Amino acid sequence: LGGGEKMGKTALFGGVLAPAFNPDADGLGFKTSNPVGKAILAFDLEQSLSDFHKGMKRVLRRANIGEPPAWFYGYSLASFEPADAFATIRRLTDEAASQHGGVALIEIDGFADLVKGVNDEESSFETVRRIMEMARTYDCGILGVLHQNPSGEFSKMRGHLGSQCQRKGETYLVARSAGDGVFTVYTERARGAPVLEKDGPRYAWNDDAGMFTSVASKAQEKADQKTKDAWNIACQLAAGNPWKVWRHHELVKAFVDLRGASEATAKRWIRGQKAHDPSSALRFNAATGYYNLGVIPQKLIEGPA
Repeated sequence: LGGGEKMGKTALFGGVLAPAFNPDADGLGFKTSNPVGKAILAFDLEQSLSDFHKGMKRVLRRANIGEPPAWFYGYSLASFEPADAFATIRRLTDEAASQHGGVALIEIDGFADLVKGVNDEESSFETVRRIMEMARTYDCGILGVLHQNPSGEFSKMRGHLGSQCQRKGETYLVARSAGDGVFTVYTERARGAPVLEKDGPRYAWNDDAGMFTSVASKAQEKADQKTKDAWNIACQLAAGNPWKVWRHHELVKAFVDLRGASEATAKRWIRGQKAHDPSSALRFNAATGYYNLGVIPQKLIEGPA
C-alpha cells in the first residue's frame, strides 16, 4: 500500500482488520474474514506508542467491539533497529501460528523501517525476499505500507525497496486524495483484476465518529446522480399526477416532447429503468401493458404523508 503523507493509510490498515473482527464493520472498502480463527498480526514500525494505541482503539470502535479476538496480536516496534524488527516479527509470528493453527494475515505498517535505507539495493532485495518467504511459509497475505516518492512520478514507491515491492508484490494499492477531504484507494498494478480509480473505495474523516469512514465511490456517486435525474424526469413526465400511466408509444412521445430528444434516446432511457428495482423511476405492468411511476417519484409528487 503506497501513498503520500497523511492519506489515511494507517486508517486503511484498520479498515482491513475491522471486518475480520465484525463482518458488519465499516472496512473502508475492504472485506476481511477469518472463519477458522487463525492468527492475524499487525506490526507498527512508524508511529509512537501512544499513536499506535489510539489507532488500535479506533479499530475496536470501527468493529464495535470492546476487546480484540484472542487470535489478534498488535505490536509497536517503532524503536527497533531493522534487523531486530524483522527477527521479532518472525518470532512473534511463529508463536502466534503455533498457538492458533496458522496465520491468516500479517500487516506491517512501515516496510522502510525493515531496511538500512530504501536506496540500499542489497538490503532492499533481501528484505523483500524474506517477506515473500514468510508469505509462503505461513501461506498468508502480507499487507505493508511504503510511502511514495515525495516528488516526481506519483505512482513510484520510494527507492530500490519500492521498486522491488512493486515488482514482486501481488497487488500495489495506492491511497490518493480525491479532493475536498476525500481519499480513495485503488490498484496501481495488480496481477489479477484491477480496481480502477473511479471504482475505488473512498473515505473521509468523520468528526462525529472520530475516525475515517466510507463515502460513495466516484462510480457510485455518478450512478446515484443518474438515478436522481431519472426520478426528476419521471416526475416531469407525470406532470404532477402520481398515478399517471402510459402505453409505451405514449411514454416515448412524452419523453421526446419533454426533452427534445430523439425516439431512439427515449426508448433507451425507458429500457434503462429497471422494472423490478425499488429505486427505478418507472414500473411496468406486464398484465395491462402500462407504465407508471416508480415508488420514489410517486412519493416525491405526493409529498409528505
